[in-house]
Amino acid sequence: MSNNTYKWDKHCDFIFTNTPNLGLFVNHVFNENVNTLSQFEIQLEKLAFPKNPNDLFGKDPYHDVLGQGWETLCHCIRTINGMDVKVRSPEPKLCSPGTIGVDAHDSWEDKIKTYQDKYKGKSKAWKIELAEGEDMKLERFRLQSLDEWGVDISDIESMTVFTNAKGLHYWTADNLLAGKVKCVGRKEIQKFIDNKEWWKKARTLIRDHNPHVNF
Repeated sequence: MSNNTYKWDKHCDFIFTNTPNLGLFVNHVFNENVNTLSQFEIQLEKLAFPKNPNDLFGKDPYHDVLGQGWETLCHCIRTINGMDVKVRSPEPKLCSPGTIGVDAHDSWEDKIKTYQDKYKGKSKAWKIELAEGEDMKLERFRLQSLDEWGVDISDIESMTVFTNAKGLHYWTADNLLAGKVKCVGRKEIQKFIDNKEWWKKARTLIRDHNPHVNF
């Protein structure tokens, strides 16, 4: 576990988002009935698309729920499993709202690291591979990492996509992204989080930074 397991970044809106009818969003997807990736996906999509859309109180289901909910889970993974060779993120920090192309950043052995979190619908995520497109914009992640964040253009370990999909499509990975972007995909994430002890740590991490959560 990372040394800063219980240090949370101020930019994580999802753990504080609250609406009159749905309450705190984080309560729906990190409660004690959620202990696997699949269970998280089910609860996240129920939250994003309630029977009465007005219950979202103007929140966008894709950006404010699916997107930010997934970013929250990935931030927990980077914080709790930061020293794993697949992650290498000892002190992860979420980017401020409005940052283009990059969701989180860190450094490892004096090298800047950047992260992008991509969520795909739960019913097909296990067999879909991420490919460049209007909804993914993976090339923008690579270009922003190089041009704005200063990632070394020769480095193959400093740009990482976290996704619940199967992984990166080979053409996107090898050609568009020039083999420079790593992927922590569905199987890797399941190895990290499909156990009750991981979720206990995640709930503690969240509760320490928002005492109003009800786990």
